[in-house]
Amino acid sequence: FGNIDRDGDMMMNGCYKKSIIERGVKGTNELFHLSNHRREVEYILSKPLFEEDSFGLKMTSKILDTHHGEDVIKMYDAGIINQHSVMFTVPSGQWRTVGEGKDSYTEILQAKLYEGSTVLWGANPETPTIEVKSMFKEIYQNDISKAFAHLNKLVKAFKTGKFTDEFFGILDIEIKLLETM
Repeated sequence: FGNIDRDGDMMMNGCYKKSIIERGVKGTNELFHLSNHRREVEYILSKPLFEEDSFGLKMTSKILDTHHGEDVIKMYDAGIINQHSVMFTVPSGQWRTVGEGKDSYTEILQAKLYEGSTVLWGANPETPTIEVKSMFKEIYQNDISKAFAHLNKLVKAFKTGKFTDEFFGILDIEIKLLETM
């Protein structure tokens, strides 16, 4: 909130509140977490929880266990993805232009939110990833013996398996994730 984005908009504190209440999980449940604003079913990552804090809009998302979802989680874990974007419309009379000419910008007083997206570059660069909890951490956080057993299976498969180069890359990433735990 309170900074001018690359599109010349300034989202004002509280602008999403009405939309979150009406369209969020406690309302009509029509808000999505998408990959790069793509509205095809295969790019749905979750039905997230949205909330506002003093910094801006916060999205908490449990990414679906799909091929695309797994790829997105790996990109988060690798630090490749670190920005987000939202799709919204502005109801009539809920914006105002401030300033003149090239120094002008639009204050968004209320936004009708549709989705939050994982993107390479957000219009507002102040859209960081706060935390990523991988599925391995959730599964194994309370049972180290299971984590070691799974790690040993992955290492054995890596050493003795006959897989594609792509799959060896995936195994390597999963091994590294478990090792960091």
